[in-house]
Amino acid sequence: MMRGMFHRSFADGGTASEARKLIVFAVGALACGVDIMQVREVLNPGRITALPGAAPWFLGAAEYRSMLIPVVDMRLRLGQSPEASPKKKWVVVTVSERCIALHVDRVHEVVTVLPTDERNRDPLDDNPSADWIHRVYGHAGALLFEIDIPVISAEADAQARTDAAALPAPPT
Repeated sequence: MMRGMFHRSFADGGTASEARKLIVFAVGALACGVDIMQVREVLNPGRITALPGAAPWFLGAAEYRSMLIPVVDMRLRLGQSPEASPKKKWVVVTVSERCIALHVDRVHEVVTVLPTDERNRDPLDDNPSADWIHRVYGHAGALLFEIDIPVISAEADAQARTDAAALPAPPT
């Protein structure tokens, strides 16, 4: 169980001004998170319109508060097998004034991380499949991977443009 395993007090190093809050969620066996300041809302999955020819991880588009947003299955994006779960959630995040929904297995909690919790991610730099990792934090032998939202968003935007271009032209 992940609940509480990333809690650190300021006495462990760092100050309140250096602290960051991440919302932690599960993607398979991975503990992942995003900066709470990027999170707009956590909600139950809604209706998705699939686009023909989309990458498997790009679930399609959904209407969210009168906006059309891309929905990314984080399990598939991170190279894991799909799995049905009644606890699936959407973590709707904002990047560059646009929203994207991250389809995740379950949402756990908000945690505080300090600079002293950050781990060196250099060993991952040569692996192109790790481009989604912004930062890595650790505590008590566990790792927390912070998602690089601009990378995921750019991929989703590119996929949506490609899928839209593949749609047949409307009849004239």
